[in-house]
Amino acid sequence: YVGDIIKVRVLLMMEPKVLARFWASI
Repeated sequence: YVGDIIKVRVLLMMEPKVLARFWASI
């Protein structure tokens, strides 16, 4: 779904630290 992709991209641009922490937790 396109909306989900856009949401992910917004999170990528706005909160890279949170994303990095998310990947590190996996």
